[in-house]
Amino acid sequence: MNKRIFEIDKDCFIVYTGLSSADYQSFLRIGNKDHLSDEIQKHIRFIVVPDAENLDFQKEKENIEHMEQGKIKYICNQENQDVLFHGLEAVGVDTKSLYHKKLSKNLNNISKIENKKHFFTIFYENKNIKLVFNEEIFFDLFNYHEHRNYKKEEKRLNDLIAHLMRLNGENKSKLILKDIPDDKLISFDYEKSALFIVQDNIYIPLSIGMFKIRKVRSEENFEITFNCSHRFYVGKEASLTLIARGEKDISLNGFVVEGEVLEKEVLYQYRLNFSHQKAEDFYKIISMYKYFINKG
Repeated sequence: MNKRIFEIDKDCFIVYTGLSSADYQSFLRIGNKDHLSDEIQKHIRFIVVPDAENLDFQKEKENIEHMEQGKIKYICNQENQDVLFHGLEAVGVDTKSLYHKKLSKNLNNISKIENKKHFFTIFYENKNIKLVFNEEIFFDLFNYHEHRNYKKEEKRLNDLIAHLMRLNGENKSKLILKDIPDDKLISFDYEKSALFIVQDNIYIPLSIGMFKIRKVRSEENFEITFNCSHRFYVGKEASLTLIARGEKDISLNGFVVEGEVLEKEVLYQYRLNFSHQKAEDFYKIISMYKYFINKG
């Protein structure tokens, strides 16, 4: 049973496609339902339509009512899109504000989600769909037989959304920056630089809203709290690496001192401690962090 799948009604699934609290709107919907809450609608980014001919268009209209206008994205083939848009127009939806994500021209039945290599959808001529995460099929519409408690699943979904929103907001706090003198900040090409947490040669990129930094006593001792879908080993070394213009600029060694399960099989939070570091390296990392915060 994959915890990324939320079966909230008969023939209606919400799937989390994100990797951290930076991806708080990275939800995908398959099918529709009566009374889909405003809060859930606002966090859905993609709608997969395998069979538009059997879609309840009035219900679909209600299910997109509170989504961000101009950013409603449907994933389907051209044939389904024609049926879908015609049906939505018939119930009063302005389809000019809808976006249709085209399928791959090379592989006519595949569409990657959010341009992320880790997640994509496969469409079949028999109107089945399969979802693939990290090269593994984890959802097969025609062979899904979990039949979960819809109310419990919707609560679990709302709890995850609340977690993501809270963490995203906390991780954009500017409190630490108030203690950093401007003359200590280091200017470099932030646009062509990136921060990574690295353990066992696996690089996890840090994005706006998924991590925060704070000093512990001095610039030589600081810690990072971050969340992601990847499992890290607690009590083991990990590094904070700054890549600038494709080259490794800084790599600070630290330890994963704490880990917490936020949503089993979906999201984990970690705390990394870095001690006895060069103050110059700390300020370069903080400069990059300030760029992230201001950009967010």
